[in-house]
Amino acid sequence: MSKSNFYQRLLELEKENEKLREENAYLKFELEELRAKRYSPKNKHLDKDSVPKPKPKKKGALFGHIGWFRKKPQRVDKIEEVKLQRCPECGLEDITECKATEDHIQEDIILPRVEVTLFRKHKYYCKIAN
Repeated sequence: MSKSNFYQRLLELEKENEKLREENAYLKFELEELRAKRYSPKNKHLDKDSVPKPKPKKKGALFGHIGWFRKKPQRVDKIEEVKLQRCPECGLEDITECKATEDHIQEDIILPRVEVTLFRKHKYYCKIAN
């Protein structure tokens, strides 16, 4: 490579370097401008110095408040006896029925009336599962 070619190439690289520096400065300026828009004080929820919002109040009644329940229906249309044949945990068929039962009332809206079903769930004892 001759000296003239070397200097010519050096001048080309310097021009290219200057062009890239100008482009870099312009892009930095644009970036700062976009950041200023993004984090401006009018966007309060994005402001780093803003105070965090307090947690919203808990929904529902105050602690210790007596709950409200629907009235039990006057009539029951069906009674379903819910009995088990085997233990749901171990699958053993030798389970002992206890005297205790649990009643569950379900109201189904079947227009034009409401059908009330009482599910009587029997309790059982399993020798293996307990």
